[in-house]
Amino acid sequence: MTPYADRLSQTLRHHRQLARQVQRLDDELGLHHGLSWTDLLLLDVLHDAGGRLPARQAAAATGRSPAGLLRQVLPMEKIGLVQRQRDGSGTQQLVLAAGGARRLREARDTARDLLEEDAAQAA
Repeated sequence: MTPYADRLSQTLRHHRQLARQVQRLDDELGLHHGLSWTDLLLLDVLHDAGGRLPARQAAAATGRSPAGLLRQVLPMEKIGLVQRQRDGSGTQQLVLAAGGARRLREARDTARDLLEEDAAQAA
């Protein structure tokens, strides 16, 4: 096997492991907080940016297209997790709402507990 083939196999295994982890996180976060893993990621990105970020930057930071991010944001906006606002130059900003900050704190604890549980089982 060439070094590249070995690296490819390793990367594919890692991706499958990550996909299983994300699926489990989606299940638990959805059950306890009504969020998906990608919702948690967006809330975390906004939090780390000080609570406000241009929508295009948020899309890039989460690996989404601007249209894909908008499809994600609309239901989150309806339940008070994020807000869309235009700044003085007309750039659309995403703002972490108080409800989103609270839900992020709670969901982080759930995700952390789940990952710790997975790590303990793997050891």
